[in-house]
Amino acid sequence: MVKLLSEPSFLKVCAEPVAWLYRYWDLRRGDALAPRRRDIDPVDFKRLLPSILLVDVLEDPLDFRYRVVGTAEVARRRRDPTGKSVATHYYGPNREDALDCYRDVHATCRPHYDPRPYRTESGDYSREETLFLPLCEQGRRVSQILVLAWRPPEDP
Repeated sequence: MVKLLSEPSFLKVCAEPVAWLYRYWDLRRGDALAPRRRDIDPVDFKRLLPSILLVDVLEDPLDFRYRVVGTAEVARRRRDPTGKSVATHYYGPNREDALDCYRDVHATCRPHYDPRPYRTESGDYSREETLFLPLCEQGRRVSQILVLAWRPPEDP
């Protein structure tokens, strides 16, 4: 039985929606390193969908492409990156910082939590907590990354 990060330390300090999604992901993975995409049902977390992203992992060369981008994320970015590469349509302090989060999940097949506030290259300030969760179709190979970009409700 595989059990990793059953109670990671960030659960003590993160926002309730972040903790909830992590626990949902953990439950859905069962004995595996990560759940498969078909183990995750967006109906179970409808309230989070505006802040959810689903990113495909492309191999050879390694790339990350937005498959689904929630309406709150599209509004915040002032553009819809669906179908585009994270490398060219990231939202974060800089390209490498954004890609490093995805690369970490891809390399380790483990969740990645990033609570750091930042200013985007366009000058926007963000106090989001971002949770990156791997989805694996075959063993350890990360095929998609489920992302929650959570901001306090009072944040624009």
